Amino acid sequence: TNPDKIKVLYQSCNPEFKIQKNSAHKKNILDKYKLPNQFYLYVGSIEPRKNLLLLIEAYAQLHNDLKIPLVIVGKNAAFKHELLKKAEKLQLLNQIVYIHDLKSVQDLSAVYQSAEIFIYPSRYEGFGIPILEAAFSKTAIITSNSSSLPEAGGPFCNYFNPDSSEELCFQIEKILTDEAFKKSSIEKTYKHAELHFNNATIQNQLIQYYKNLLEI
Repeated sequence: TNPDKIKVLYQSCNPEFKIQKNSAHKKNILDKYKLPNQFYLYVGSIEPRKNLLLLIEAYAQLHNDLKIPLVIVGKNAAFKHELLKKAEKLQLLNQIVYIHDLKSVQDLSAVYQSAEIFIYPSRYEGFGIPILEAAFSKTAIITSNSSSLPEAGGPFCNYFNPDSSEELCFQIEKILTDEAFKKSSIEKTYKHAELHFNNATIQNQLIQYYKNLLEI
């Protein structure tokens, strides 16, 4: 197809993720799901292309003082058995928390906002809505540099080669040990999301695309 015939129109995410929750509310949600005060977060389906085995490998390489729990939010799936075997082999079973029954988008947004880092190691995506959810939640993000994920994350997100657990480990350690860098990355990624993926911008783009078609 002639590229001149194609216009890319992005999407946003649920506006709930843009609502900042107070500390008491977030504490109530953490208690509700029996979550620790500090944790890394993954949200999405539990399947091979999401690259969770590599995430566990990277986690195993962290210094012990950085091994805060890893929370995986997603529907229970057969592939979880592979993750359990990997975690058992690396003696990490007690460090990984699974949530398969998260009740609402309101609860999910509070979990995002409570995480130290949102890690999305997927090998390929159609877009990557969880990246936007984390960006609007003002949570630090690490994701792979493949497929559409850099389009969703923007230039100030933190990327790694999805075949390299060492790169992912390095990115985690960099964010957790450099507070100024972490704060800057969060602020710049949020501003990028607000500029490019807010509903008003997308609405105006869609209207303009239709107008352009009608003028042809």
